[in-house]
Formats: sequence, structure tokens, C-alpha cells
Amino acid sequence: MRKVLFFDATNQWIIVETFHLDNDGKLKAIASYFGIHPRESSKFLIQELQNILKKSDWKAPDLIVSALGPGSFTGLRIAVSTARNLSQLWKIPSIGFDSLNIYTSFYRQETGDPVVVGIEAKQKKFISEWKIQEDFSDLSI
Repeated sequence: MRKVLFFDATNQWIIVETFHLDNDGKLKAIASYFGIHPRESSKFLIQELQNILKKSDWKAPDLIVSALGPGSFTGLRIAVSTARNLSQLWKIPSIGFDSLNIYTSFYRQETGDPVVVGIEAKQKKFISEWKIQEDFSDLSI
């Protein structure tokens, strides 16, 4: 069982979650935070990472997973640099995924049904993805 830390600060929200990833590729949520923080990623991301790690009773995860957008350019830079810095500090791997891929895979696993996820792309546009994938079994650590 692997300890996975996930976070996303690429949009108007900040999501920080911890999971256990079993050998069959199934995720079990341990702790999570979701908050709407437009233009405040740099202020709240580290604070919420600390809170979630404390709630999970972890000193460090085995893997960091960070969202890579689509989303805010500044939020993306904050998320990627945070993942990189923590990865170096804890000497663990970090990987990035397309945000839509993460969300569609997660909700597909949670519901058992095909899902469509959309993210606002500004200028009255949305970016969406449809997913049939069953789980995260293709995630190798």
C-alpha cells in the first residue's frame, strides 16, 4: 500500500487529498480539503498541505501527484513548483497529470459509471473529457 498526496491549484479552487493506493490500483481516500480561493493559491496551498498531512498522520507520502491543468498559468506554476520542491525535500517521486484525466478517472472509479468532467476555460468556453477507465491500475510507482 502506497501513500499518495494529490493536490491541484490550477483553477479557482485548491484541492489537497491523501490516499492509500493498493496493489490492485484502487484508491482509498484518507483526508481531503477543497476550497475556493481565486488568485490565492500561493497563500493557501502550503497551509492546506500541512493540515491534510497532519489529519492523515503522515510525515511524508510515498508519491506526490499534481494536476497540470488546463487552468491558470500562475496556479499551474505554483502547483508544479510545490510538487517539485516537496519531491526533492522528501526524496520521493512526483508526477503530474492532466487535470481532466485525474478527475474523470477518479469519478469513474467512485461511481462505476462513465463520466464527463468539464472545466471552465474562460471566454465562455469549457474543456471536457469523457472517461470509461476503471481504476488507477496503470499508475506505477
